[in-house]
Amino acid sequence: MVLSTNGCKKKTENKVNLPSRVAVMKPYTEEEKRVRKSLPLTLKVYEPDGLQAFDIILQGKVVWRKTYASKNDTDVTVQTELDLSKYDLDNGRQTLIFRMRDHEGVDSISKLKFFLDNKGPEIVWLAPEAQKPITQAVRAEISVKDLSRVQKVEVFADHKLVKRMVYAPYIFAIDPSEYASGIVNFRVVAEDGLGNVSARNFAFEFAGSGEGALCTKAESCKSPFVCVKKVGDTRGFCRRPCRLNRDCSEGYRCRRAGRGRVCVPTKRTLRKRLKPRVGLMEKCSPLTLCRKGLVCVMLADFSRRCLAICGSGYPSCPKNTMCKKAPRLSNKVCVPMKKRAERVGLGKRCTKKKPCKRGLACVRAPGKSYSICYRKCQSRSDCSARLTCQRLSGQRFGVCLYKPYTTVGPYQLCSPQRKCRYGLQCISTGTNPKPRCFPGCKQGQCGGGSLCVHTGGYSVCLQKCNPNSPSCPSNTTCGGVQFGSTYATLCR
Repeated sequence: MVLSTNGCKKKTENKVNLPSRVAVMKPYTEEEKRVRKSLPLTLKVYEPDGLQAFDIILQGKVVWRKTYASKNDTDVTVQTELDLSKYDLDNGRQTLIFRMRDHEGVDSISKLKFFLDNKGPEIVWLAPEAQKPITQAVRAEISVKDLSRVQKVEVFADHKLVKRMVYAPYIFAIDPSEYASGIVNFRVVAEDGLGNVSARNFAFEFAGSGEGALCTKAESCKSPFVCVKKVGDTRGFCRRPCRLNRDCSEGYRCRRAGRGRVCVPTKRTLRKRLKPRVGLMEKCSPLTLCRKGLVCVMLADFSRRCLAICGSGYPSCPKNTMCKKAPRLSNKVCVPMKKRAERVGLGKRCTKKKPCKRGLACVRAPGKSYSICYRKCQSRSDCSARLTCQRLSGQRFGVCLYKPYTTVGPYQLCSPQRKCRYGLQCISTGTNPKPRCFPGCKQGQCGGGSLCVHTGGYSVCLQKCNPNSPSCPSNTTCGGVQFGSTYATLCR
């Protein structure tokens, strides 16, 4: 990115000073100008009259300065990192001022705007409503927003991590059978791409599970019910403690469970309450059981459905499903496969959810905060013109990128890989077939006894010379140049 100065520099007596120029190499893009505690800078500073001093000014104070003794310091590189925590700055847009002073004592100014962000993401709990007690499995949804990109979101319940998410939408399941009845505190912690962290607390009331409902821990059941599990199971049912059959409701009998006794439904009661067993991918519940070889599992859409058991000794999974370990189950089950992600083409932005098409690689773009699909290659011949095959670290292939180039000074050889510095033009003149960098004309005028010559669509300054006693710059020769009806002897 090139920063323009505030026009030409001030005029001194009998002299017009040429304009200065600052090229920002880092930060590269508008997105990377959002900073937190420090701002790394890499600048290319061009001062044709020789740089005497370079200052970086923030809120009217000089925060960085370097001086130069030689008048030949016309094209310099500045690298520094500003510690913004030292200054009392408000969040929002800030402006850096670059002040360049030449050896004539004339100043020119450039500016760079950046956005200071020391604020964490904004967190809003969307569902379920905090005012209503949770009595059954529900979908929880959280809104987390930040202009510096959300890095991750973590949800804790009573200081225990229950969900970690890195992509929106931020959705997860809340099952009352996994929590104690009463008030449960949820804490949402979010971090943005700059490392800013914010947290919010939310409290929800769990009404507790009644008799016959699923439970994971003893506290999940309403008083006086207790959670009864079979050996090896992680989930059980809420049962009423008893000593005799008369302590139980109609249709229940008092039976021993572990060291105590609880009310369990009779077979006749179960037959009345149970619905016909359902098949593969049909909805199920504690009262709607699955057929043999199937198990009731909660899916990502928070519905309970019958899935096939898989693994050693079981049939292979049906089409469009895959064998996977399910939470709180000892066996693996055949879960529905996600739809294949949409693949993107050459030059498009890509992520894990949006991979590249075949023959392309998702690689972070140079100087960008996102990745782009590049064409894979093994050698230069796999790439089109103006591109080169750049090998990737740790990979057996490379990607086609634009050829890197360097900058060269006055009268040096130039090419697409050797570009002229600011204020110079790459042209070939006279008997020199190889192009070189010549100073460009300023509004059709040249100083120091040079003529402004129009050639190849450009205007450059060529120095006058005498063939009998030439005094031309290195890499140039004194010879005749024809432009229009005018002929002159110039350094070409």
